[in-house]
Amino acid sequence: MPAIQQQTWDEIQVLTWGDLDQNLYLDFRIALVDGLIEAQAQGVDLSIGKSAIEGIVEMLVQGVKIEFSPAIVQVRAEIVVSSNVSRRDYKGDMLKLLPSYYNNSRLFGSLLDTYTKELRGLEFKLDTVQDSYFVDSVVENIIRWEQDLGIASDVSKPYNFRREKVKAKLRAVGTTTKAMIETVAAAFSDGQVEVIEDNASYAFRVKFTGTKGTPANMTDLTAILEEIKPAHLAFSYDYTYNTWSFLADKTWQEVSALTWAEIQTFN
Repeated sequence: MPAIQQQTWDEIQVLTWGDLDQNLYLDFRIALVDGLIEAQAQGVDLSIGKSAIEGIVEMLVQGVKIEFSPAIVQVRAEIVVSSNVSRRDYKGDMLKLLPSYYNNSRLFGSLLDTYTKELRGLEFKLDTVQDSYFVDSVVENIIRWEQDLGIASDVSKPYNFRREKVKAKLRAVGTTTKAMIETVAAAFSDGQVEVIEDNASYAFRVKFTGTKGTPANMTDLTAILEEIKPAHLAFSYDYTYNTWSFLADKTWQEVSALTWAEIQTFN
């Protein structure tokens, strides 16, 4: 039989440890948590669009179970939204071609709204196709680039990571040279890269000179370097960080909100 019979906080808060310390651990009932999550979206209303939402919810319950008590849940979601802004007022343009007495017609207004939605949907699809022609802007059709280049698609990775891998694969054509390795590595660091050769040790180092700290997508960079480099060569990475001299011309107000790790990689 459960040691605590009360069901609400008002009833249970009058109990003390002295009331409970004679009970075994197993006498206490196991907490069951019912959660209600409400999501609200604010901003521009999109009639045509696509969104991919991934969410992770972590819930920590401590203490004695309280029934009929609200649980506060914090949710952090990563949302990728692909949208376009129409360049034309389709409804207005169509109304100009009709007699003026149709301007206040609810029937024609509803009909033109339907036409407008379809035309904007077509415009969105045309923009999507145009964006797909270029690696820097492709979103929905990036899988086609990956298939053409023999890259295994990983939908769990952000689009910018997948674009970096596509860029690197495009640059890794022909005989592997120092210049090629620099070009491929630059696709992942969004900046300049220097390859330092160590022929005596059959190795080379990739130094990131155009960006501070560790680039985000090191896993894919390492994989493609292993693929294109000569098999007998080893490689390592050199990262660049800000030193204390970086702060010489800064004021306290400029850097007080930054951590040391952020100051080290501040560009």
